[in-house]
Amino acid sequence: MIYNTYNNLKREKTILEIRINDYEEEKKKLRKLAKIDGPTSMKAIDYSSTPVQSTSQIGFKYYLDRVRKIDNHLLLHQERLDKVNKLMKQIETELKELKGNHYDIAYKRFVEGKKQELIAEEMNLSTRHVRRIMSDLTKNMVCPSNVL
Repeated sequence: MIYNTYNNLKREKTILEIRINDYEEEKKKLRKLAKIDGPTSMKAIDYSSTPVQSTSQIGFKYYLDRVRKIDNHLLLHQERLDKVNKLMKQIETELKELKGNHYDIAYKRFVEGKKQELIAEEMNLSTRHVRRIMSDLTKNMVCPSNVL
């Protein structure tokens, strides 16, 4: 239903934003590991010190392959985030078109996730009346869950 759809969309949006941020951070760290910008602390070569045998630098080919994969994931996640935002706006637009008790009941049910009995109690209405309004709402509102 719309409630599940809206709350799932909110959760999914949060997860997608976290993933996008994590991918961006991973790209920064890979860039540093591959030393793409060169050594930052080196001013000149000191031939008097002992040479370093091991390095934590990753190969350029590995860097390119990994960044390409990350960019593909970023593209997919950004497309999905755009779709989620569009669906959330669609639900919010439909809610804003409602008036009076219909808006209050729809908001409390679909956005706040409250049960019909609690809504009835908070609004001093009978549970039967809230159920009737909920029935009207679910018949008339377009639920974008079929787009998911």
